[in-house]
Amino acid sequence: MRPTLLAVFITVLILVLKVFDIIYVMTNGRDNSDVIANLFFRKLFVEQQAGQASAIVVVLLLMVVPILIFQVRSYKAQEANR
Repeated sequence: MRPTLLAVFITVLILVLKVFDIIYVMTNGRDNSDVIANLFFRKLFVEQQAGQASAIVVVLLLMVVPILIFQVRSYKAQEANR
């Protein structure tokens, strides 16, 4: 049961980091509901600051990559135990 819970947890965590559409449609970042993907969108398309938008995406990438590495290692360990 642990591998299943781990996979679901990591998938949900990655989706939360990338959520954009709900925040954009509902509030567009008002009332302190801004997320990193919405900040990226605003910097790139509204303020037209591609450099800052690129830096934001790099931060998002750096947040997701360790989680993905952990997930891959967990799957490999699980397969080795079978």
